[in-house]
Amino acid sequence: MKARLPSEWENFLDSKSFNLNLFYRSLDIFLNRFDFIIPDGQKVFAVFNFIKPESVSCVLFGEDPYPRHTSACGVAFWDKEINKWEDKTNGNSLKNILKALLASQGKATYNTPIAECRQIAL
Repeated sequence: MKARLPSEWENFLDSKSFNLNLFYRSLDIFLNRFDFIIPDGQKVFAVFNFIKPESVSCVLFGEDPYPRHTSACGVAFWDKEINKWEDKTNGNSLKNILKALLASQGKATYNTPIAECRQIAL
């Protein structure tokens, strides 16, 4: 299955003179170079199913940092193996984001253990 944006995002980008045809052609050529990709093609733009364009005020670009089928879900910084706040993780992306947010508010430092950061964030 080809990776495609939801139609409301296509309409939004089209209204901004974004060349979707060129983008999709380039994306298809790139993705077709690989026997498989993680996440699966239909999940590449999964995040755009969760939010409408008019609700966005900031975009944080990233890549699915967990190249495992059990973790990759198509939403950057989201490990689908994590079901609860207390779950231990192998990836550092979420830990670093949480620590950076708490450090920017003066509530923790980068040396604060992640278990303590979780408690502070509650």
